[in-house]
Amino acid sequence: MEFYSSPPPASLAPLRSSSHESVLIERLNRLVASGPFHVEIARRFPLAQAAEAHLALGRHHLGKLALQVH
Repeated sequence: MEFYSSPPPASLAPLRSSSHESVLIERLNRLVASGPFHVEIARRFPLAQAAEAHLALGRHHLGKLALQVH
């Protein structure tokens, strides 16, 4: 699995930027491909509360925020 910018480019080329960021992205890609991993989700927001979720990005410190689509 590789991470791409959003939306993925038509060529599906891996996200690349500076050489330092490229090294980090490659390392992340290897870690993801190596097996199961855990992502801590601090809070889930319904899609209708997307604006509130966006504001919460500046207030939280641990875990990720998720928008629930359905």
